[in-house]
Order: sequence, then structure tokens, then C-alpha cells
Amino acid sequence: MLGEPIGRNTAPAIAVTALWVERRSPGAAFAVLPSDHAIDDEASFTADFERAFAAAERERALVTVRIPPPRLRPRSDT
Repeated sequence: MLGEPIGRNTAPAIAVTALWVERRSPGAAFAVLPSDHAIDDEASFTADFERAFAAAERERALVTVRIPPPRLRPRSDT
């Protein structure tokens, strides 16, 4: 796990991490997880990331997983 020492601009920290990962394990997939997300359904989150990692490794592509904020999620009580 690598962390950004001071929250200023995450993009350079992600770039340095990508280089670090590539040098140590060429072709490996990695995740960038901001600390401001609340994960309610851990099983679904884990399954989504397993599919995302499989796709990234198979296609050698960037995969983005979106977690919509609560105000944009469908209501389950309707």
C-alpha cells in the first residue's frame, strides 16, 4: 500500500505508484481507492473489483469503477 503523504494533487501520486508497480511487477493491475467512500455492501464491492481486475489484466486496460453517491442511488423502499 502506497499513500499520498499530503493531499494536494492525487494525479502525480497515482502516476508515481503506477511506475512503482510496473517496475516491481510488469503488467500487474492495481487499484486507486480514495478514502472518502463508504462501502455498504462489501460482497458486491469485492465481486465488482474481482471483475474489474480480471478485465484489466485480460485487456491490459484501465478500468473505472463508479460508486454513485447515496443521493444518486435508486431507493430500495419504493
